[in-house]
Amino acid sequence: MDKFDALNNKIKYLFDELQKQKSIQDKIDNEVQENIEQTQKNCVCLLDNFSKEREESERRIFQKLTSQIDILTVEIHREYEAKTASQNYLQSQIEEELPRFQEEIRQESAHREEIEQVIYQQFSEQIQELKEMFEIERKEREIREEELINILKVIYTKINQAISKCAYDREKSEEMLVKLIEKVIDKIKVEIQEQDF
Repeated sequence: MDKFDALNNKIKYLFDELQKQKSIQDKIDNEVQENIEQTQKNCVCLLDNFSKEREESERRIFQKLTSQIDILTVEIHREYEAKTASQNYLQSQIEEELPRFQEEIRQESAHREEIEQVIYQQFSEQIQELKEMFEIERKEREIREEELINILKVIYTKINQAISKCAYDREKSEEMLVKLIEKVIDKIKVEIQEQDF
């Protein structure tokens, strides 16, 4: 009986340890999830900053272009006053350079937006892969824990059944022994009575 009790206590101890480990793992899972979410927020923040820097760069380019156009316009007026013949040349330069500047700005903006999209796409894919790996590992761990719990439950049930059977068998043996002793005593009494006669 003591051995069964000790084994039963060990099973209960394993249950407690498993619950502790599960609590610790749940805490770790929560921390990992929080780290993933924080990393996602940080990356989004970086992308936002990159986008703002791109917009600021485009603004500076536009200001520079505007300044160049203003300077060129002043030059046109000055040259027009100095030499009317050069006006057509300068005007044609404006008509050629302005579209070129605009096209360069458009291409630069499109290129940077494309880079941002690629970075965001890669980031999203990596975050999704990390979440999927985390979810798979969590499910596998839960399955292992459930299997271990089921095994412990089976062992616990069998031990209790064995303890109950031992107790039942012991009671039966005690009853049989008592009856046997009673029969022996009765037989001795009969023999004593017969000898007295």
